[in-house]
Amino acid sequence: GPQGTTGATGAQGPQGDIGPQGPAGAPGATGAQGATGAQGATGETGATGAKGDKGDTGAQGPQGTTGATGAQGPQGATGATGATGPNAISATTTTTFNDLLKGNGTNVTTATAGTDYLTPTGSGSGLTNLNAGAFSSGTVATARLGSGTANNTTVLRGDNTWTAFTTGANVVVGTASNNTSTATCTAPGKAVGGGFTASNTNVFVKESVPAVNGTAATTGQTPNSWRVTNSGSGGSVTAYVVCAN
Repeated sequence: GPQGTTGATGAQGPQGDIGPQGPAGAPGATGAQGATGAQGATGETGATGAKGDKGDTGAQGPQGTTGATGAQGPQGATGATGATGPNAISATTTTTFNDLLKGNGTNVTTATAGTDYLTPTGSGSGLTNLNAGAFSSGTVATARLGSGTANNTTVLRGDNTWTAFTTGANVVVGTASNNTSTATCTAPGKAVGGGFTASNTNVFVKESVPAVNGTAATTGQTPNSWRVTNSGSGGSVTAYVVCAN
């Protein structure tokens, strides 16, 4: 037949003993880091440490620029005028001074004419930068004018040299040619005349002229040779030149 109705629940029995603890479960995941806590109060200042060793001296800095020159001080007072020196000093006079300072740095108490100072009758060898325009008398020795021997056969050249001079004139003869013949003076001779000779009477001369080094001279030039030009037929010509020194 049909199941009957469930009966009422009986009273709860007493609690049984606690069973043994089960094994520990696996560690859980690390939680998120918490916020930083507030900063703690500042601790007390520690005691001052011992003084360290002195460091090396640094390199010297560059020298500064020179300062501006200060204003010039006032001029000092003029010293007293010295005593008047002795008069009538001659080439043989010896005069007494108090510590005369010589040009070489030494002191003397006695200054001798011609030794310690130039006398009116001295040689003048200690004088320099004399102006020749101040000469008013006397004659300058020829040896002072230039080098060489000065006499009645020499002249003084522009380079301050006494040199022999020559007078008169001489003739220089050129070389015979059927075309052009030139005769040239020896330097420094100058041509003052010239001409030619012909080998026969059939020679026809085209020109006979003064020249400068073989080229016909022009106005204003100083010739030193003579040139003769032949027609080239009938014979030869020979030029000659008259030279003056």
